[in-house]
Amino acid sequence: MIFTGTNAAGETITYRDGKRYLWMLSFIPPLIPLLSYWLFLRTHNPLVTLIPFVFIFILIPLLDVVFGEDTHNPPAEVVAAMEADPYYLRLARITVVFPWINYVALIAFFGTQDLPWWSYVALLLGVGTINGGALLIGHELGHKPDRLNILFGMLATLRGGLRAFPRRAQSRPSHLGRNPRGPRQRALR
Repeated sequence: MIFTGTNAAGETITYRDGKRYLWMLSFIPPLIPLLSYWLFLRTHNPLVTLIPFVFIFILIPLLDVVFGEDTHNPPAEVVAAMEADPYYLRLARITVVFPWINYVALIAFFGTQDLPWWSYVALLLGVGTINGGALLIGHELGHKPDRLNILFGMLATLRGGLRAFPRRAQSRPSHLGRNPRGPRQRALR
């Protein structure tokens, strides 16, 4: 897809997102823990519980070294057009679901499987770090002006015990439930 924007000089800037469909690869990391659980249930080999840890702490850094820095970033003038494209927004919203699935699956897996101590540690570090990406997604969705994206942002960050943009209500228009007394009076109640 080609995006257009205008720079400060009034010139039209065009940008083609050559990696548009590669963004679908963002679903792979959250699926890695589920693959690990499934393999353990099939093989009963505790070594497969190391897969999320190895994926996030060894494979991803190695791929970073091999591929290097991505210099194919969109110009600032077309970012607004890209943000308006529902494709990227849908990907971000769908991504919010996976950490919740992983969270519930990890609890169920821990509660029903007899694992060596190192498996528990490796799974907590690997799955926790993979699911930490939801905080980034939640933060970005929290910047969006509509309620649905704010809801998705809160769902993404609440799993980690955080609340997206805790002072957001103070800057909302009055029709969205802003407290007319302000934050100080509300906190002193």
